[in-house]
Amino acid sequence: MKRIKKLLESSHARSKSDHYILEHPKSLLHLCQTQPDQVSKIYYREDIDPTIRDQIPTSIRQEEVSKQHFQTLKTVKTSQGLIGLCNKNWTTITTSPTGSIALLDGIQDPSNVGAIIRSAVAFNVQAIVLTSTCADPYHPAAIRSAAGLTTHIDLIKWTDAIPTWLAAIPTYALSPHAKKTTNTLSKEVACIILGGEGNGISQETLTSLQVTNIRIPMSAKAESLNVAVTAGIIFSQLVS
Repeated sequence: MKRIKKLLESSHARSKSDHYILEHPKSLLHLCQTQPDQVSKIYYREDIDPTIRDQIPTSIRQEEVSKQHFQTLKTVKTSQGLIGLCNKNWTTITTSPTGSIALLDGIQDPSNVGAIIRSAVAFNVQAIVLTSTCADPYHPAAIRSAAGLTTHIDLIKWTDAIPTWLAAIPTYALSPHAKKTTNTLSKEVACIILGGEGNGISQETLTSLQVTNIRIPMSAKAESLNVAVTAGIIFSQLVS
């Protein structure tokens, strides 16, 4: 249990670990049943509903935890009594993209990262690339915001090979002064760059890619949108 506490409390421990915490019961049980090799260990509360526990494959290591100790581990207000220690699963790029890509550059709030993952899965985005300045997609807040969908999409760390990999598809960045609007993205396979909440997209990222500016048509009353809301709008237009 010390391992779980460290992962919940320490960003340094999370960055060094190959594991993350998954508390979303439906997603955790689905992962146990479809990819049991991705679940290192299950911790269950002593009074857990037996019908829930019976769904955990016996091949996965399990440990019963008292109600008192379980309270110190969980990060959600109401819990069904399950916590999974799961394996991080970063994807290595190989062939050219076959679907749309989201490039997250410097997004600081892990809740926004998680919400973007959730929208990306909902609209069949192939993968999410994260720069080194981006919040951890395996942060507990990101996992919660993703509603258990983190395992349903490829997560890729930015490397020097990414610009060449993305050259096969058009890349777009948001600009309020762009002539092209997101309404023109219908059924297009593309890379969408989403910049940080305060500073936007870094110049380093912009200069490393062939970028076309686009804008979301909206009322002049609003200067900007939350980055996770922006992502959902664009992803929906890519598949509409």
